[in-house]
Amino acid sequence: MSKPASPRKVGEKEALAVATTVRGSPQKLNLVAALIRN
Repeated sequence: MSKPASPRKVGEKEALAVATTVRGSPQKLNLVAALIRN
């Protein structure tokens, strides 16, 4: 038995990335995220 599908937390045309094991300072990761957004 599989667990039931949970509702999406973001919109249909949005993406959500969760990095749990990425090592780096929040400031550096924010710069990378800004590059991806633009």
